[in-house]
Amino acid sequence: MSEGWRRVHADRTTGQVTDYTYDEDNDRCVLRYRQDVEPLLDDNKRLSTEWDGWTSKARDARLAARIPITVAYEWFNKFGVKAWDRNHLPGVKRLLNSNEYRYLRIGHFIV
Repeated sequence: MSEGWRRVHADRTTGQVTDYTYDEDNDRCVLRYRQDVEPLLDDNKRLSTEWDGWTSKARDARLAARIPITVAYEWFNKFGVKAWDRNHLPGVKRLLNSNEYRYLRIGHFIV
């Protein structure tokens, strides 16, 4: 496989970077997604201690988590869970409630 990765896109808002290379052996393009999620995780930790997550005065909507797109891709590739598909909500909840992904949650509650 070619080691020559080329930049396709860099999103300044999310920090996501998309690169590609050409795999000559298999005659296919390969995409690589990268993102520094530390700022979001640090912000989630801060919010979990400073804010209860309720998004309205009526307390009828609560921000439960923020999932970076690269983590959503990881969930799909590793576990087959589509974070963007409401039919996969049980899998999303299971992953958000796991120790490995707890810092995606806002607050200390079970989703």
